[in-house]
Amino acid sequence: HLMEGLEILFLPFNSIAGTLPKKISMMSTLKTLNLQRNRITGTLPKDLHLMESLELLYLGINNIHGSLPETMTMMSNLKEIDLDRNDITGTLPEDIYLMESLEVY
Repeated sequence: HLMEGLEILFLPFNSIAGTLPKKISMMSTLKTLNLQRNRITGTLPKDLHLMESLELLYLGINNIHGSLPETMTMMSNLKEIDLDRNDITGTLPEDIYLMESLEVY
């Protein structure tokens, strides 16, 4: 089990480079993922929704591109998403309004 029991992964303001590993989605107990201000590239994993406990997703100021996965709307505990200053394209997932825990600022 990948880092079983880990609830917070807080690594902003580093020089972490490369893509988000697909196995990050297996971190089912993670509540906070903060990798802001790194050099992360690539797209968001399509199975990100498997992070069942995730509440806070901060990936701003990286080099992430592509569209938001439609499956992201299945993240029922997600409260905050920050993807500021990336190269996200396309439209918002059609069912984003179903994300009842998502807080709008």
